[in-house]
Amino acid sequence: MTITANYVYDYIDLVGPTVVSSSPDQYTLEWDVAPGSADQVSWSVTHGSTTFTVSATLYYTEYGKSLSGSSSLQATVYCSVGQPLITNATIIGPTTYVASGSSGSNSVYVEVTWQCYVNKGQPQ
Repeated sequence: MTITANYVYDYIDLVGPTVVSSSPDQYTLEWDVAPGSADQVSWSVTHGSTTFTVSATLYYTEYGKSLSGSSSLQATVYCSVGQPLITNATIIGPTTYVASGSSGSNSVYVEVTWQCYVNKGQPQ
């Protein structure tokens, strides 16, 4: 999902798979907030019974203003057999990335790991 940030040429774009069948999966936040500078990216993940949602928020400074923009993606999980039931979805590693004032076009990624049960049986 792409959103337009504070100015017309700014963008914040979260990209990654929306249908998954193996774990982990990689999600990338891409942005360009020039002439501003990025400060940090915060990641989170939530899950339902057969889907999980990855969200990322970019905090940045532009023309002296502290701003933020968020984007999210929902992924549907398929297990190898039966009907899946997601029991957890977790970001591997830190959930906060310090961008150190980077300007121009940049990106950062995280990996999401998940586990599902088949009919509440043994984990795959």
